Amino acid sequence: MAAVSDEWQLIQQVVARQPAAEEEFVRRYRGLVHALARGRLALHGEAIDELWQETMARLWRDDCRALRAWRGRGRFTTYLTVIVIHLAWRQRRRVCLEEGMDQLVNEPCLDEPSADERLVQGQTQRQVQQAVSSLAPRDRLLLALRFADERTPKEIARLLGQAPGTVRKAVHDALRRLRKRLAVPTQDPR
Repeated sequence: MAAVSDEWQLIQQVVARQPAAEEEFVRRYRGLVHALARGRLALHGEAIDELWQETMARLWRDDCRALRAWRGRGRFTTYLTVIVIHLAWRQRRRVCLEEGMDQLVNEPCLDEPSADERLVQGQTQRQVQQAVSSLAPRDRLLLALRFADERTPKEIARLLGQAPGTVRKAVHDALRRLRKRLAVPTQDPR
C-alpha cells in the first residue's frame, strides 16, 4: 500500500499545482507510457510521442479532471494503463478511418451494396455504436481490446494486471449488457 500512498501524494501535488510535481509525474510515468506504446500496443516513432501527448492532455484537461477521478482505489499505474490503451485505441481507429477513406477514394468497390443494404447497414451500425457508447467505460475498453484489437483474455489480463478468468467473466458480462441494450436474444444452449 506504500506505492499507492506515494502515488496518491504525487497526484494530489500535481492537482494542487505544487512546484516540481509535474516534472516528477513526467519523470515517473513517461517510461511506462512509452513501454506500453512500444511493447503491448506495437506503436513506433511519432505515434508513441503522439500517444504520450494525448495522454498528458487528457490528464491535464479540465483542471486535471482525469487525475482527480482516480481515488486511490488501486495502483495509479493501472489507471494510467487503461487511459493509455483507450487513447491508443482511439488513435488507431482514427488512422484506420483515414486509411479506409483513402482506399474508398483510390479503389472502386466492385461489390457495392444496394441503396437498401447501405441504409440497413448504416442503421445497424448506428444502433451498435449507440449501444456501445452507452456502456460503462470499462466495458467499452474490454470489448475494444477483445474484439477491435483481437486480443485474447490472457493478453488483456496481462495488460490490465488481472487474472485471465476475471477478464473472461468481465468480457462475458460486458457482452451480456451490450446484447441487452441491443435487445438481441441470447442463444438457447439446448
